[in-house]
Amino acid sequence: ALAVRGEYYDDQHGVIIATAAPNGFRTTGISFNVDYALYTHVLWRAEIRNFTSKEDVFSKGGKNTNSDTFIGTSLAVSF
Repeated sequence: ALAVRGEYYDDQHGVIIATAAPNGFRTTGISFNVDYALYTHVLWRAEIRNFTSKEDVFSKGGKNTNSDTFIGTSLAVSF
């Protein structure tokens, strides 16, 4: 299966994600993923995600930046 997901985070008061940004942690994100059933009860997922903010709330290479992109994978087993 293929999927696309959009996300929006608005944590102005730093309750979930603390940041020094004056407006707190506000960011939008998009992800694309592929799910593949390896066996009846085993699901593998590969995903690429990108988050973007108006402020430099992410850290990359020792510098602050307004975006972050990463690739992840997971394996889920159901009982």
